[in-house]
Amino acid sequence: QMLQEETDAYQQKVLIGKLYENIDYALRTMRDISNNLSPHLLRNYGLQTAIESFFGKVQEAYPVTIQAEFGFYERLPEIYETSLYRAIIELVNNSLQHGEASSISLKVIRQEENVIVEYADNGKGFDITLLEKPGKGIGLLNIRSRIESMAGKFIAASEVGKGVIFKFIIPIKLL
Repeated sequence: QMLQEETDAYQQKVLIGKLYENIDYALRTMRDISNNLSPHLLRNYGLQTAIESFFGKVQEAYPVTIQAEFGFYERLPEIYETSLYRAIIELVNNSLQHGEASSISLKVIRQEENVIVEYADNGKGFDITLLEKPGKGIGLLNIRSRIESMAGKFIAASEVGKGVIFKFIIPIKLL
């Protein structure tokens, strides 16, 4: 609309340039959102590969050290891999954006008939009782809901100034 109203040729070129920038930005953002919801690597290669790829991108963009340990290589049912992937992505985003963490550790292991995820960071931490208050910790409440929808147990520990620790215990029979 602004382009139609502009009569100066130079200003039209400037507006067209800005339009291309905005379209490019929108496409990149949509691609990132789509990839984070259900990335190609997750579908085709599994949780470990998708998480390791995500961690690589995070470490390129942020001054953070990430240690990851995977104790099994079997594929999980797709719904489990997708839910765990999204939960871990949310935890990392929280650690970087809210916790200002410089170190993150993740451990994903199989113990008998359970998959256990242990996540920790050295960030600012928070008062864990805030999770029980309406309107607070929406992202963490979504993670809890995701884990509990798989009949899993969600354990959270944190104190202001002492980082966070999360543990998920998810019952599953690997195929």
